[in-house]
Amino acid sequence: AWKLCEENKPLEVVDRALGESYDGNAASRCIYVGLPCVQEKIMDRTTMSLVALMLRSTSVTLPIPHQPAFYVGMRSTHEATKQSE
Repeated sequence: AWKLCEENKPLEVVDRALGESYDGNAASRCIYVGLPCVQEKIMDRTTMSLVALMLRSTSVTLPIPHQPAFYVGMRSTHEATKQSE
């Protein structure tokens, strides 16, 4: 999710089975609200009171997400094959 947000494509994390049956703005907002909650340093994480405020109000500016503590990069099949050779 973090990498997709970095690429300005947060909705690509949403299950395609949902089709168009969800509010894209709300889904994007939830992703941007959730990512700061998993920062490595506790002091960089969003407080629950701020999370509640961000979910209630669309006028609150959302923080820019940084790489989360447990980010696992994805490799293409081609990259994985080359590395194992």
